[in-house]
Amino acid sequence: MATRKLMDSLVGEEVCVKLPYHNDFVGILHKTNNSTDPNLYLKQNYYYVADDIGNVIGCLFRASHVKKIIKVL
Repeated sequence: MATRKLMDSLVGEEVCVKLPYHNDFVGILHKTNNSTDPNLYLKQNYYYVADDIGNVIGCLFRASHVKKIIKVL
């Protein structure tokens, strides 16, 4: 499992996230509850992966849901 501290350090980086019962999601890691995207502002302390132009890939997840996270070079 990933910690919130690790997840926060990887925000803005391209990562590969493995969640239970889901495929791997590859893209740029973002955190919810920011003013840049009002649609994702309400849920606090959740993360999501988006592509280069901001399209969300997969689903919202917490740090405790992450089985494995790898920074993509």
